[in-house]
Amino acid sequence: MTTPPEQPHDVLPPGVTERIIAIELDAESLGGLRKKAVSKQYGGFTLFSDEAHGPGLASADPPPMVYFACAIAF
Repeated sequence: MTTPPEQPHDVLPPGVTERIIAIELDAESLGGLRKKAVSKQYGGFTLFSDEAHGPGLASADPPPMVYFACAIAF
């Protein structure tokens, strides 16, 4: 018994010419450069972001560019 080949996931159904993906979230500043974003979609999640206030200094959370790089890598 053979199974039919699986179609690629990036193929749109016949007659569909575009796909829109929207994610809504609430974001707020927590003081300094620390930020918080909360989304209730996809099971809900909270992201925190921070930037060190100078070279060699640590921050409580990843800087925004780390999230951006991860999004591209995924």
